[in-house]
Amino acid sequence: MSIFNTLELEGLTLELNSIGSEDCRNNFRTAIKEYLKPNFDKLSETSQKRFKRNPLRILDTKSLEEKTLLKDGPQISDYWTSDDKDHFNEVCELLDKINIKFELSPNLVRGLDYYTRTTFEVTSNLLGAQNAICGGGRYDTLVEELDGPSTPCFGFALGLERLVSLVPFENQKLLLKKPDIFIVCLGDKAKVVAFQIAHELRLKGLRVERDYEFGSMKSQMRKANKSNCRFTLIIGESEIKSGKYILKNMSNSEQQEVKVNSLITEIEKQIEINT
Repeated sequence: MSIFNTLELEGLTLELNSIGSEDCRNNFRTAIKEYLKPNFDKLSETSQKRFKRNPLRILDTKSLEEKTLLKDGPQISDYWTSDDKDHFNEVCELLDKINIKFELSPNLVRGLDYYTRTTFEVTSNLLGAQNAICGGGRYDTLVEELDGPSTPCFGFALGLERLVSLVPFENQKLLLKKPDIFIVCLGDKAKVVAFQIAHELRLKGLRVERDYEFGSMKSQMRKANKSNCRFTLIIGESEIKSGKYILKNMSNSEQQEVKVNSLITEIEKQIEINT
């Protein structure tokens, strides 16, 4: 959504759902088949095929009659495990923290069978019936299904032609490739803090990178150096307790403590001074 905001797109809606873990989906498949079985003859040919192969896909129907039928049927959220609920709640809470608006869409299952938990689509009210410009979610077991190691994944696809049709190219801006700042965060509390700060800095027009594997201090600093960033912001549990974070100038290795309430302003100031 931040990318789309940078492109100055308007009229977008983020639709969000969770299709849960494997146990959740197995139980829901059984429930939806039992619910639809008495009305099998009323289903379209496409939905009848999906009923046999993957009944979750029926939720993606475009038929008004089938949508009406499904409205009173079982909901996948009723079959979430406690871990599924916690995971989806965390996704929603993080989006709320950075003021990303979204709508819950309980029938959003996506078209491919390897999705797990979070699914989403971004739609535009300027495109008519074919209104999705972006869609994706998690597929935590996909690499294993291809005989690879356990590799939790997230990804999405863009409808390039649809996206291009919405971009106001007369307002095009050049983006710097070199990051302004790399955020190093240590500990669970720092993850959420770093997430919020990264978003706030990006809204100010700064290019921000961070480590999404949450490695050691040494590992994250190595990545910071490799990124050729101008500054590094270090956030650990001791910094959170003191209310002062460490800002390091990567060109001369000078470090300074910056108070939380003046953090964004000070980072902007230092970047402007060193431009």
